[in-house]
Parts: sequence; C-alpha cells; structure tokens
Amino acid sequence: MTNDEPNERIGDRIHADHIVVAKGRLDVSKKGLRGETKCLVLYDDYTRILMAYPAPSKRADEFVKAFRHFLGKRPAVKIACG
Repeated sequence: MTNDEPNERIGDRIHADHIVVAKGRLDVSKKGLRGETKCLVLYDDYTRILMAYPAPSKRADEFVKAFRHFLGKRPAVKIACG
C-alpha cells in the first residue's frame, strides 16, 4: 500500500508519534495525574479518529498497549511513525 492508495477500512494506515510532555524531575507541574510524562498520539486515515495515550515512558509495552486499545481486534496494515 502506497500513500496514494485509498484506505478501505480501519487500520489500513495509522500514523503514530510521541509527545514528550516532561523531560526531567523538575517538570513536576507538567506530569499527568498518574505521573505520565509522554503521550502517544495515534491517527487512523480511514476513520480520521485521533486518540492520545498518556504514558510514563516510550517503552514498547506502552506502545503495544495503546495500539491494542486503538484497534481492538482489527489488524494494522501500515503504521507510519513520525
């Protein structure tokens, strides 16, 4: 699937990127309710759904957890990470 090909269903093309909200321990006021300092943003081209997932780190298990919530049991075809 290229960028020119149309999306036919959810998960055909998903964009993902992290936002670093707080880098150091001095950024206490920028942390989430549970101490989150990062945020994974996911966008599906077909549905145009945009979701943000606060997380304490950019670890792979946090990434997988967010994707599972975003897609449910649907498979992802193409993931574009920024």
